Amino acid sequence: MKKRRNQCYFLLGTIIMFLVSCFCSFGFVKENLEQATRKNSFESIYAHTTIDYIVPGPSNSQIDELESTEENGIKAVTPYYETTTVIDINGSSVNGTSILFPFAEKMKYTPYGSARITNGATELKGGDAVVDQAYLDNIGYGIGDNVSINIADREYTFKITSVAETNTYYNNGTIALILSRDAAHQLEEAGIKYSAAYISADDKAACETYLYSEYKPLSRLKGRSEYDSEDTYNQHLQDFNDADWSKEITNCQENYKVLSVKYDNVQTGIWINNLIMAIIIAIVIIVFNTVLLTNSGMKSFMKTFLVKKSGTKGAVKAFYKSGITANAVVFCIASTALYVFLAKKAHISLLDHQVLNCIIPILTAIIISTIMIGISSGYVEKHYKVKVIKKRDSTEEVQVEVI
Repeated sequence: MKKRRNQCYFLLGTIIMFLVSCFCSFGFVKENLEQATRKNSFESIYAHTTIDYIVPGPSNSQIDELESTEENGIKAVTPYYETTTVIDINGSSVNGTSILFPFAEKMKYTPYGSARITNGATELKGGDAVVDQAYLDNIGYGIGDNVSINIADREYTFKITSVAETNTYYNNGTIALILSRDAAHQLEEAGIKYSAAYISADDKAACETYLYSEYKPLSRLKGRSEYDSEDTYNQHLQDFNDADWSKEITNCQENYKVLSVKYDNVQTGIWINNLIMAIIIAIVIIVFNTVLLTNSGMKSFMKTFLVKKSGTKGAVKAFYKSGITANAVVFCIASTALYVFLAKKAHISLLDHQVLNCIIPILTAIIISTIMIGISSGYVEKHYKVKVIKKRDSTEEVQVEVI
């Protein structure tokens, strides 16, 4: 009887609920987590850094001047070199964007500060390297791997010590290389100019006024020796002073307002997907159990294997209850396992609010299954009857019949 029961009910229910769990997980939960990851990555760089502006590169001497002038509202200037030079990781050539920082103590003002480190060291020093998540996903290398880059005929080496959230200012991720004091001095002596700088402001209004009206990237200003004549040099000076450098300044707050529009409906879409999931799960559980409950074959099964073995209404109710409960447990276990797999793949914390993508379908399965247990008990009470058979020895045998 037990073997036939498993074949007719538990096994079929297990297969169906597992398939429903897979369908919901890969059809809806996966999409929800991917959308949430993109939204979280986009918002993180604005919420978890103190970067207010990104400006074209200042000169070395200009940095101290900018930070020491209170009237401009600037708190910190964090310059960096940006390059797409091929780097070497563990002996393999890797393409991508590398960002070199000369001041390890200023990493808190960059997209690689401790608030955005997801794995590894949070205190960075010269010789360390940080890969962001997008870069890591692209290259497959991670913490402990050795990195080298050749600049101005010198090789500089680093070790990956940390993984950070994606630097969404770049499409394919970045690797941040923190220069030692000596390495930074060598690049300066080689005439390598800063590409840009992150600006953190004490007074945003004063900072914005200064940057948009007075700031000039002196790293772009060339020396007289780089020109053949005085006239061409003077023309360069004039062009430099007349240029509208404000067009190259990124206002991070304004940038967020413009770009965040495409993420406005993400949470709504997630809730819609969760609602669709809940409806699908409810329909499958209701239809599957209703069909089995009313199916003539199942009624015959009950009569043959339960009724003839002195079965009672309680035994029939227990049969359906155990089947519905087992199916719900299978769904809950499968859904939880698949959620953990998908969340880890999407780099979302298991305790993130996106855990609702797992909780909602599980709660739906539990609630609907509980309702179906009540319905099955009512159905058995109404459609099954107890028949008392008297034997010659005056004993009674209780038996259930299907009507």
